[in-house]
Amino acid sequence: MGVTRGDEMNEIVTTRRTMGALVATAALTAVFCTSIPVSARAAESDAVVVRVAGDDRFSTAVRISQSVFSDDETPVEPVGPAIDRTREARVVYLASGRGFADALSAAPAAAHLGGPLLLSDTTEVPAVVLAEIARLDPERVVVVGGETSLSPRVVDQVERVVPGATVDRVFGVDRFATSRAISIDAFVDDTWQAPAVGRPRDVISLYDPADHTGYDVSFDDGALFVATGRSFPDALAASAAAGAHDMPLILVPGEAPSLDEPTRDLIAAVDPGYLYPVGGPAVMSQGIVDDLRRVAPVDGTAHEVERLSGGDRYETSHWTGSTAFSTHWGLPYGVDHFTETSVFVANGENFPDALAGAAAAGYLRQPLFTSRAACMPSATYHAVDFQQPDEVVLLGGPSALADRVADLSRLC
Repeated sequence: MGVTRGDEMNEIVTTRRTMGALVATAALTAVFCTSIPVSARAAESDAVVVRVAGDDRFSTAVRISQSVFSDDETPVEPVGPAIDRTREARVVYLASGRGFADALSAAPAAAHLGGPLLLSDTTEVPAVVLAEIARLDPERVVVVGGETSLSPRVVDQVERVVPGATVDRVFGVDRFATSRAISIDAFVDDTWQAPAVGRPRDVISLYDPADHTGYDVSFDDGALFVATGRSFPDALAASAAAGAHDMPLILVPGEAPSLDEPTRDLIAAVDPGYLYPVGGPAVMSQGIVDDLRRVAPVDGTAHEVERLSGGDRYETSHWTGSTAFSTHWGLPYGVDHFTETSVFVANGENFPDALAGAAAAGYLRQPLFTSRAACMPSATYHAVDFQQPDEVVLLGGPSALADRVADLSRLC
């Protein structure tokens, strides 16, 4: 049973489901198109499975935004637990949908500041994305990356649909400098202003600690994640976990034998108590992890460094998300008051749907785990099962996550 609205497609498929085995009945809800038939199962512990998808990466990001920042005019069923945070987006982050690097750090920034992450083409913002920005009517839009990632025309298009908003471009000389600039812009204390060109916080080009000696610079939660910027799998789960805990995610060249100097200087300046490098030695060298331990703390107290990794990208996702949502760390603020919990599942072999999903999961303070497109790995199954969620949110259509993934008991 489906409803078609013009050329725009979105699917939210809801089935009562379990981590168990017996076939039961299915309830399907579709918005904008015919729903995907997915078999349902029932057992001792039920979870509702919801698929949020559009007809491409750009409209999927919009549907994810609508499912979190919903209103009476949006025919999309909300996902995630009922929380005290407002569902009105104060900020919108816009990143390239053709690359992953800039969006990985933008997702926790968007979650922290209370808004979605949307995707754009390099030279043209898709109409569905412009419509969503106009619907959200944020106070601020952050365009992430330099002009090679998102052209000046993109900024012009955004400014036309939200003329009352501040539209800022945040970027650095490369993906690593952009990651630092995004994190500084979103997470530093209000006592410090990042260097700007034009109006304050208009274009943040590159943070240079040498120019700001003596400033009171510190991240709100006293901790940060560090992931490689060369690939996306390990950073996806970390991006959602960072957002849920109001922590930034800093990207580094993970294959390097040592920590780069700008990141070292940034960590020394912000002086976090905890550092969480993500991924095994193949993607995050032991030299970088050792250097993270050596960064001189301002107050004389050593940083606590904990590597989060597994045997492959799915085990790393399991370990990162499960650790971040366990008593080992303490749950994200307010989660213990939730009466319902959710788990987000995204394709770990491709990045677009997971980028917007990481911002949504982080905003809702819920974990995100990655899966194969064709089937659910054992590590992902156990990660979801460990959380005992009331709801499992699949990000993307069947080409991103097959119906077999939705059948939570059928593993790879």
